[in-house]
Amino acid sequence: MLHLRPHHLIDIIRNIGQGRPLEPHPYGHAQHIITQSILDGTEKEIMLVCGADDLCKPCMHLTREGICDDLLSQMAVPVRKQDYNDTLDLRLFRFLRLAEGTVILLPDFLQLIESRFDELLHLCLHPKEDLAARREGLRKGLDRLMKLPEGHKLPDAMLQEIIEKNLIPAHQFIYGFADLRGLPGKEFEEYPFGIPIGKRLDDSIVDPIKKGPTLKYYDHYKKVNQELALIATNICGELERNGIRCLNIVPTLSLSGEEFKPYLKTLRYKVSHKMIGTRAGLGWIGKTDLFVSHAFGPRLRLVSILVNKPVGIPGQTIDKSKCGMCNICVEECPAHAATGQLWDIHTDRDQFFDARKCYEKCGELGQHLKTDSRICGICVSVCPLGETKIPV
Repeated sequence: MLHLRPHHLIDIIRNIGQGRPLEPHPYGHAQHIITQSILDGTEKEIMLVCGADDLCKPCMHLTREGICDDLLSQMAVPVRKQDYNDTLDLRLFRFLRLAEGTVILLPDFLQLIESRFDELLHLCLHPKEDLAARREGLRKGLDRLMKLPEGHKLPDAMLQEIIEKNLIPAHQFIYGFADLRGLPGKEFEEYPFGIPIGKRLDDSIVDPIKKGPTLKYYDHYKKVNQELALIATNICGELERNGIRCLNIVPTLSLSGEEFKPYLKTLRYKVSHKMIGTRAGLGWIGKTDLFVSHAFGPRLRLVSILVNKPVGIPGQTIDKSKCGMCNICVEECPAHAATGQLWDIHTDRDQFFDARKCYEKCGELGQHLKTDSRICGICVSVCPLGETKIPV
């Protein structure tokens, strides 16, 4: 088992990323030997210490008492490296929420550094060190060392932190994990797991649209979609850096692009956010083909991330509607697009909802707003589950 100061281990990761040659140092310390053992995979467990470690032991500046007598000359006023190193490592222990003497596996330490990369970068920047060079070196070092074996499952705590730091404020979001094996088409068979994320719509904007959409609702709808797309992009980036391949299935931002021509023929997407949400146990599909969540009713927008490896604990799938006898959205639909039949996983959308009628009516309503968008939202507004948060 290696004994290392946290900042020594972080510097080794940076050096690996910068491609520094593994050569003996004039001081005689063991950094090149330890770096090689990490690259070879012969050292898995590391005890994190605040004091002389295995790197220091052969150094000419380490006294018999285990004190470094070297000076840090880069400072305006030179200070003892012992004092500098102790202060830095104590800060790192507090920041990483680790105790001195913690024994940690190298992959877990790498994931911990990855999860707090930007904050950590500034915390352990050495005097007169170039920030951009350190960022690039540490990034490349992590990427090299974090090539995870097939079948690796990201620790749940790490996954939770990656997701939740992007969902602010937390009470406006929901997310879950879905096992999608056998569900999306062949195009997506390499990504058999999903992470649906929903953001609540603003009640003060949704409440007034019971008789039709407003420009304020149209702008809010677009803004939330754009925010979710950015959130998913950020989460995908972090998951990719942890060795998990992703597909970001963004919310619909426009129907004018070439990629939407197949959708306009069938009014179906290749991957359904609603389907992923039901597989994660976040909600069900309502009578007007809305996704109805436990948390916010239908007052939300969804984004989905498909991943190639198991992540989190999949929710309890929801296989049938919980709308019961309620027909408010059916009766208030200006397109008369819904039959009132309940959804379940064996019922095709076209059996209970005419998407073409809805699409055409949304176009008419969009023209009234003098926009080229198709938008309604009446069923979102009138659903009592969104208004009163009735427990279901």
